[in-house]
Amino acid sequence: MRKVRIIASLSALLAVAFPAAGHSSTATTLYFHTATPVANVDNTTEIAGESGPTMDPTPPMKSTPSVSQHSLESTFPKGGIYAPVWVASMAGTATGAADVHFWAESKSSIAFHVALYTDEAAGGDDPVAVASVDVPAKPETSPVAYTAHFTNLNVTFQREIMVEIDTVNAAGQGAGEGQVFYDSIDYPSSFTMNFTPAVVPPPVTAAGFAIYPAPSPTIRDAHQPNETSIGVTKTNAAMFLMSNSTAKVTFDDAVTPPKATWKDVSYVTTNLATLDPILYTDKVTGRTFVVQLLGSHSVAAYTDDDGANWTNMAPPSSAPSVDHESVGGGPWSATAPIPPNAYQHAYYYCSQGAAANLQGSTTPMLGQCARSDNGGLTWGAPVPFTAYDSCEPSHGHILVDDTGAVYVPVKSCLGKGQGVYISRDNGITWEEHIIPGTKDGLSDPALGIDKAGRVYYAASSDGTLVVSTTSDNGHTWSQPVNVGAPFGIKNSEFAMAVGGDAGKAAVAFYGSSDAGDSQDVAYTGAWYLYEATTADAGKTWTTVNVTPGDPVQRGIICNGGLGCTVGRNLLDFQGMTVDKGGRVVIGYADGCTSAKCVAATGKNNTDADSSDSWGTIARQYSGTRLTTTTP
Repeated sequence: MRKVRIIASLSALLAVAFPAAGHSSTATTLYFHTATPVANVDNTTEIAGESGPTMDPTPPMKSTPSVSQHSLESTFPKGGIYAPVWVASMAGTATGAADVHFWAESKSSIAFHVALYTDEAAGGDDPVAVASVDVPAKPETSPVAYTAHFTNLNVTFQREIMVEIDTVNAAGQGAGEGQVFYDSIDYPSSFTMNFTPAVVPPPVTAAGFAIYPAPSPTIRDAHQPNETSIGVTKTNAAMFLMSNSTAKVTFDDAVTPPKATWKDVSYVTTNLATLDPILYTDKVTGRTFVVQLLGSHSVAAYTDDDGANWTNMAPPSSAPSVDHESVGGGPWSATAPIPPNAYQHAYYYCSQGAAANLQGSTTPMLGQCARSDNGGLTWGAPVPFTAYDSCEPSHGHILVDDTGAVYVPVKSCLGKGQGVYISRDNGITWEEHIIPGTKDGLSDPALGIDKAGRVYYAASSDGTLVVSTTSDNGHTWSQPVNVGAPFGIKNSEFAMAVGGDAGKAAVAFYGSSDAGDSQDVAYTGAWYLYEATTADAGKTWTTVNVTPGDPVQRGIICNGGLGCTVGRNLLDFQGMTVDKGGRVVIGYADGCTSAKCVAATGKNNTDADSSDSWGTIARQYSGTRLTTTTP
């Protein structure tokens, strides 16, 4: 662990100059320097936080070299904690052969061990090893030129590159003594590599949206208390669930604005008056699931043809978890046995306990997930994913990445922030991860994934909407970015997320710039639907108000469940997806539909005029799309 801290402490460095974007790769030489010329610099100084070795394209100008003294103990492996590390900030791809040219003097070492590292993993301190070679030491006791040659490298650097030179004994351990000479005209130790400039994504053009309220009575539950969810099938139809009604919505893009055609395709069993409606569409198989909570299990059905035909599913169960269910699926993980004759994808049904798993609760309840091996026809026994003394079991929608890892986001981890449970063995065991920089939330977080495998975690934290990402399958997470900042968002609800091409994703949420306790019945804030898009893997976001001049709610949006007296018309969540043409498609409930509610200012109309729940689709018609595919 000491070595991790050493390398992480060298991040404030001189940036490397690269050719302009669009140029071909070019050989770049980085010379070893020190930020402050200090003789005998070793990594014990870096542990103390002092300046250390760096490298940049500037050739050394002085005559007296800097000298790095090794003095390793045999108990340390190669890459020991006292080896000097030269670091350069860079963004780009290094390809082909590389050479580390250095002058060194060997005292009792057998070889010099030269290693290359990339940036630390996102959100963590661990450097990523690229390659290493051992160069036999020469017997001279004066500086001798050495070359460590690397072949067939192809590495992308997001932030920095590190070169480490160590000494090795006969047993291959980091031991012995040696000196590296650098930063002088006579001893210009350096690193040479072919670099291609980092691809700079084009700027994001703010998305424009067309609004499509569900027609009534064509859709029976268009104005029912809605928990909306939405998916896009292989035919590019949107499957939109509002309360107990399932709609198939198609769009004619040959006219401007595009025309929406609505058709009620509700199935007889999932059209009953139940609780917590959930729709999930598998983008690969095209299978759409509709699940309606009914006590400790759910009534459920799936369709493979956009609702023309349905197949009854055995009631999924996660007893004793009887609330807030979710369905999701994706590839099987290769890290665990795959059942014989298994369906193409594994599917998961998760639900939470009837009582919050708060610290000190006398009725601890768990979040649990059951798995279907046959495409949803039947379900196995539920497996707990939360612990009795850990995060609350209240969770958002399930996501499965391309490696088969299953993610279940949770809004509260008892003061530690928000989190996510991940299974890497097809739902058999689960691990807990806390999202850094978040605070416990009141509404569920959401997950999206891009085609490069980066997962985006969207959450309402401390009032505003933030997004954290992971590029290593959930092992580490970045510090969150506040996407509500451009609009001064002070309260947010209903996080939604979806991924697109590599580095592209979008999130949506209900937000209010009005301060105050949004759970207080006296709150008078106006809420709007917002959407934010990134094209650089979550570093920057472009946020728009999807419903300017037309609030989606005024006053409280209550998260207290059965304890709410007003402001419960929107229930617990809304939905978001991306269509075959890369357009963001948001399915949401509009709670402010009367002329009085829309026009009101500074007034709480919750009881009379902000209590609708009109199922509505916001579909992107302009701006940066999440994929480059058509239509």
